[in-house]
Amino acid sequence: MKEINSFYTKGERRYFFYNMEEAEEQAVAVLLIERGSMSENHDEKGLSHFLEHISLGFDKFNPDQRIKCSGFTDFYYTYFMFVIEVQLLEECLDRIEKIISGKYFEKNTFDDIKKDVIKEYEDTINCIQTKEFARLLEDTEYMEHLAIGDLEVIQTCGFYKLQDFHKKNYKEANINIIVMGNGIAENKLKRHTEYAQLVSGAKRKNIFHSFPQNEFKWLNVADKVGMSVYFYRKRKKLNKSQYIKENILDEICFSLFETVVSEMYEGTKASLNKIIFSSSDEFIGIHLKNCCISNKIELKRVLHQIVERVDASHIRAFFLKFKKEYNDSCRFGYKINLIDETKRCIRNLIYDGFMLGNKEIIKMVNLELELIKINEITSRFNRMINNDADFYLYKVIDCNRNK
Repeated sequence: MKEINSFYTKGERRYFFYNMEEAEEQAVAVLLIERGSMSENHDEKGLSHFLEHISLGFDKFNPDQRIKCSGFTDFYYTYFMFVIEVQLLEECLDRIEKIISGKYFEKNTFDDIKKDVIKEYEDTINCIQTKEFARLLEDTEYMEHLAIGDLEVIQTCGFYKLQDFHKKNYKEANINIIVMGNGIAENKLKRHTEYAQLVSGAKRKNIFHSFPQNEFKWLNVADKVGMSVYFYRKRKKLNKSQYIKENILDEICFSLFETVVSEMYEGTKASLNKIIFSSSDEFIGIHLKNCCISNKIELKRVLHQIVERVDASHIRAFFLKFKKEYNDSCRFGYKINLIDETKRCIRNLIYDGFMLGNKEIIKMVNLELELIKINEITSRFNRMINNDADFYLYKVIDCNRNK
């Protein structure tokens, strides 16, 4: 049996079943809507998030301790996730159908839910300017389309306007349903719907807003500890094997950078992460503690020192150690967190156009690790100082040294 099977119905709705026997008596059911805050018009800002709250009304006013649902609205998608015992899967799928059809729209609960959304807006907006992502996104279109929306739009939104917004966005062509679980879960999904045709790499067209190549900025802020250095990187359309290779190269370079910083600068600690904003945009963040860099010239000098320190022999030794540690972790095994695995699958589907199962990833990583060449790692590492058109130094967010 394939690890992930995908199907679509005549109405273009897509179903994905992730065969995971390790889930045992648990299952996950997700309604994923390929519409988020970036698809909102000026007079709709915040309605995707408002609609998420309305759709979760069953959990607020008629709670069932056996069935809990969490919702989340992002720039390009909204999801509703159920993590339940497998015998409750059919009931969860029924609730998903009611969310899609708008059955949870009720006039008698609309005002109470609106109050919750306004309260959440006020709580969020008061601290949003101190959030790292807000500083990262300032002067871009993304800051105009935060999921929290516009207070006036939310306050003036009536029952029927939100209902019309639901009809416009929760169309069959925007709907994905993901089920993760064992064979029992698959049989329940089969009973719930008729599969129409097996999909082989079915894709949908999405419009994504790229970041402009703004001038570099250095922000000094009073509420931050340490320094964060962000590189912008243009994402490319990749197939599965290319995607795996890119992620391996990133992980190797991230780990290598962290190791070299600790070796070169006593007391300084570095951690790296990747932040994906769309299918075309992502940031590489370098987070430094106990560093004494105070301007762009010093930063560039330090980056050059780090890159020059890492020669081919250094990379070769590190790569061998990396492969051994990875093989050891696979041999000893690890427990999969269902929620984290589901969120990864959602991101892959939205941003990359496909889903990968854990077993498939391990198999592909083992293959790609044998194919990666030392000069590919060197080239990836050197990009930090090349500053080319699709990978460049974007912004530094630093603690205020004058406070």
